[in-house]
Amino acid sequence: MNPQDAIDLGREAIKACAIVGGPILLASLAIGLLVGIIQAMTQVQDQTVSFVPKLLGMMLVIGLALPWLADRMVEFSHDTLATPMTHFGARDSLSSAPFSFERKGDEEANEVEG
Repeated sequence: MNPQDAIDLGREAIKACAIVGGPILLASLAIGLLVGIIQAMTQVQDQTVSFVPKLLGMMLVIGLALPWLADRMVEFSHDTLATPMTHFGARDSLSSAPFSFERKGDEEANEVEG
């Protein structure tokens, strides 16, 4: 696995997390904002008042979006497992390294001998 493959895999994992968690977090944000506005208008400043509507709203969004969210998770898993991880633990992976394992003194000694 070269570094670009690892970066791509990480980027896709973050994107999948945002897609799966986004609707739930947005619902919680919207409900919290509405409850906060209502609390400010009625001057009821209790922290526990916003908890129950947020919890119920998030459960509703999860219940409604669960088939779609499951499809996205299965699609990500399928794409990740279908991509072969080349050179992962292979013996010849050192030969394809983008850098040299020689010390600076070894290069100068080879030039003097040759």
